[in-house]
Amino acid sequence: MQSRTTRVGGVAAGNLLIAVAKLVIFGFLSRFLISGDYATYRQLILIFGFVSAFLGLGLPESLLYFLSKKESSSRAYLTVSLALLTATGILFTVAVSLFGGNVLLGRVFANQQVSHCLLSFSVFAALSLPYSSLGPILVANHASGKYLGLAMATAAMQVICVVGASWHYGTIAAALNGHLVAATASLAVGIPIVLRTCPGRLPSVRDLCRQALVQLRFGLPLSAAGLAGRLQTDVSFAIVAMNASAHQFACYANGAVEIPFVTIITGAVTPVVTADIAKYLHADQFDAALRVWQSAMVKCAVLLFPVMFFCLAASKDIVQLLFSEKYAESWVYFSLFLFLLPIRITNFGAVFIAAGRGYLLVMRTLFGAVVVALACIPSGFFWGPVGVAVSVVVATYVLIIPLNLFIVGSIFKTHVSRLVPYRVLIILGLATGLGAIPCVFALHLMTEFSPLFRLAIAMPLFLVSAFVTMTSFQIPAVTELSSEIRRRLFGAS
Repeated sequence: MQSRTTRVGGVAAGNLLIAVAKLVIFGFLSRFLISGDYATYRQLILIFGFVSAFLGLGLPESLLYFLSKKESSSRAYLTVSLALLTATGILFTVAVSLFGGNVLLGRVFANQQVSHCLLSFSVFAALSLPYSSLGPILVANHASGKYLGLAMATAAMQVICVVGASWHYGTIAAALNGHLVAATASLAVGIPIVLRTCPGRLPSVRDLCRQALVQLRFGLPLSAAGLAGRLQTDVSFAIVAMNASAHQFACYANGAVEIPFVTIITGAVTPVVTADIAKYLHADQFDAALRVWQSAMVKCAVLLFPVMFFCLAASKDIVQLLFSEKYAESWVYFSLFLFLLPIRITNFGAVFIAAGRGYLLVMRTLFGAVVVALACIPSGFFWGPVGVAVSVVVATYVLIIPLNLFIVGSIFKTHVSRLVPYRVLIILGLATGLGAIPCVFALHLMTEFSPLFRLAIAMPLFLVSAFVTMTSFQIPAVTELSSEIRRRLFGAS
């Protein structure tokens, strides 16, 4: 059986490849498509994010819960998930193509090009939804190496198909068709890989139907929570789209782009930690489950806090390098959303899933979605996209995070004050912030140079200074990471 660190490492590397591929595609299309087409593309990606949350039925997330108890049934769980997710994907395609769903969505975004593009792109749901169940099964079956291989193939196919088609034809239709080709190829490659890791025989049709009902009963609350979670994180996009120009929406979407390293860490840690916490909670070992959660939190902070401070210092250069000077104002939104990065060191929903309490996840995320919407609507009307971004950050810290901590405390049966290692995180943040000061001065002295050159100088300077300040505070997690790096690079003990 693979260790937790090995599993996290494999999943992290796979998520890195997927995130980088996504960022490469965004950066390429922002340069080669006109603002209106690029804004339409980002709106379509936003729509399929909602579709995945709603029509995914919570099945990918529920797999981590079920397979933590019965790995021998993984082939049956895979069969049920693929069948149900393919059916919901086809249902979306039919609703869009035959019943006018594309027209409705075009009106929501006040963009008729969205309506036109959805007619041919709606089939993407029937391909992407089944694919979403493959990763959790590989992680639960301790096949992180195969997960990495599948992610590598998927990332390569996405970049080659989407960028290649866009480069050759120069239209949004070519980019969307590239996505369809890549999704088809990824699913065709992924299913045989996952099947080889799934032990056990396929049950009878009656048993599969019974199992499907069990998975749906557990997954539907997660699906509702996932949809509410998408509303919580993406309602601001919809508000900006309905009240701003296409160029303003594109700038906002670029600024709110997720940093690849965040996806690496959170996406890798969450499935592994969820499975481990679930095992401890099943055995009523609440202190052990809490230790796993806190350990993952601190280790994520060691990696994410430096990312946040460096990106804050170099936000203008990062945005210009990724999306060109055409979207230079995106740095404002990028900087504002970076203040949400500290809360990404943990995933509250992972605890709810591990505890088998989907109804708490639904209640929490619905509350968050309502709070964010109520905060964003008036601020967007009076202060535009900047007001929307500020409202998201303030509402998250003032109302949403305290509620999450209260619920997690009830699951672990402990007081909120014991949940988070506040002292370690504060010291870590202070150490990282001090390490960013030389980087800020260096960037200020290099205003005449290109963003690429400035980042090439600033990044190693920041890494050295932040490493020095972080190790000088003698934080155990930092010391362990430093020792592990030296051991792997130089064979030191």
